[in-house]
Amino acid sequence: MRVRFTEGQFLGADDLLEEQAYRENAERRHRLGGHTWGIVSGLRLADSRNAFSVASGLAVDGYGRVLVVPSPIEVDVTTEGQRDVWLSFASTSNRGDVTTVCLTPADTLDPRRPPGVPSGDVAYQPQSAVGASPGPWPVYLGRVCWTDQAMRITEDNRVYAGLRGEAVVAPSGRARLQIGAESSTDTTRFAVATEQADTTGNEATPGQAVHGSRLPHTTRLGVDAAGNVSVCGTTTLGGDLVIHPPTQAPADTHTGIRFAHTDEPIAASPWTFYRTRVVRSGRFVDQLRIEIGHPGDGGDPTRNRFVVGTRDAPDVFHPCLTVNADCTVIAHDDIKVRGQLRRSPASVDRNDPRYAGAAVDGFVQGFVGAARGIAGVLTPLAATVSGKDTATPGENFSYTVTVTNSGSVAATSGQIYVTISIAEEAESFETQSFVRLVENATFEPGISDPHPGTFGDLGASGTLKVSALVVAVGPAANVVSATGDFTAAIQ
Repeated sequence: MRVRFTEGQFLGADDLLEEQAYRENAERRHRLGGHTWGIVSGLRLADSRNAFSVASGLAVDGYGRVLVVPSPIEVDVTTEGQRDVWLSFASTSNRGDVTTVCLTPADTLDPRRPPGVPSGDVAYQPQSAVGASPGPWPVYLGRVCWTDQAMRITEDNRVYAGLRGEAVVAPSGRARLQIGAESSTDTTRFAVATEQADTTGNEATPGQAVHGSRLPHTTRLGVDAAGNVSVCGTTTLGGDLVIHPPTQAPADTHTGIRFAHTDEPIAASPWTFYRTRVVRSGRFVDQLRIEIGHPGDGGDPTRNRFVVGTRDAPDVFHPCLTVNADCTVIAHDDIKVRGQLRRSPASVDRNDPRYAGAAVDGFVQGFVGAARGIAGVLTPLAATVSGKDTATPGENFSYTVTVTNSGSVAATSGQIYVTISIAEEAESFETQSFVRLVENATFEPGISDPHPGTFGDLGASGTLKVSALVVAVGPAANVVSATGDFTAAIQ
């Protein structure tokens, strides 16, 4: 209760002490009303020879009293062992209020339940009644360990003063930090909210009304009572996003990123990853989409790609699957199909430079297939292709096709066809040339006939493949054939 004096009243020491006690209690309640007790600043521990020191600083104990250390305090250590260091308030008749450093044997402790504080006072509140001279409420500073003439200090579990309140609001009113629930039905325990923008995209000023009402706040980051975290708005990560399973989850619990359903974007959303629902053939279909930005008519769609690949030990990326912005899908390695593979009819573009190569390949393969079908009754021929293991870009590459007749009779009207193919990537050969190297040749039995050839249109890098098809007429006017090929690296 507030002390009141009257005009002409004689004041004694008790009256002044009562007045001081009133003001002291008021200040304590004020300190604990908007704050929690603990270290405010400083009070760090430092070691020195056979001693340690407490740096200057300030703290507030659980009764709201201020603990001030104006200058460093040095404490001698005389015995080995571990000691907990505390800062405590003390009041003496001759020195007034003082702050002391005390040591206790190291023990498993809860710094928020200091030794010597009555259990009923641990949850002390500003409105709680307290005597003029409550007991000590030590504030934990750390632990010192003195062994073998060496000092070791740990400052774990220090209690720092904090703020007490439901929300922190920016002076402009445009940002708000919520701590705890605002109502009995509110499951939010922590939230960061900002003011919504008006229809022009600008933030409203404090007190500004838009269409007759102040703009509401939107929660950008929230944590509910169950520990779920929600983020609203564009989020940028400065590091890796690592998904861990819940602490109490079973070992076989599946974890990962789940995409909530969102409305299909009205306009293009290049370089986004989202889940939406669309109507196809009168039914709802859920889609997980990755949109690739298309550069438009004036750009090159092959430069915008979605790529799936691997990175090897030398840290080189190797694409496995590529999807270009023009919907071209490229598989860079083998494709294993465990179901049915259906190919729809495709129109032929005779102006496509790949058309000529495909036509020649089809002709050669058809010729080879027909020849192999009757190889069992023909004079046996063998064809080998040889050359250097490497080819130099811009220079001619020489090769030799050797035909061997291992039969007993000659094969006449012999012809040798050569196909030159180049691959910039493994197993992706494209035909560059198809020539008839030899015509009307006779392949005598037991003789190997070499036939040289040259090709000069080499690219910058890749693999060169020379394939030979030998066709001749046997003694019974039947067709005999043989094939061979050779590869060289272009470098």
